[in-house]
Amino acid sequence: MNPLEIRVELMRRGITISEIAKKHKVVPMTVSSVIYGKFQNIKIMKSIVKIIGKSVSEIFPEYEGKQKRKPKRNPYKLGERLTKENIQPVA
Repeated sequence: MNPLEIRVELMRRGITISEIAKKHKVVPMTVSSVIYGKFQNIKIMKSIVKIIGKSVSEIFPEYEGKQKRKPKRNPYKLGERLTKENIQPVA
């Protein structure tokens, strides 16, 4: 579905973007960004899917197959000061 179709379906069901935003404790712009594909939030996407009654792949086809990347781990412990001794030289 394109963003306009998603918004129309939400309106048909009497749901506003603000209501979804309040439910997820985010600003309406975040929900709008999810609908327009500029931001991915699986909780908001699942909420929209549940309201509309279609699958994630039908409503958000661009999301299908994408996986979250694991964040790189920081090799330093939290609060550890950087010193000449604990910085590794660049090869």
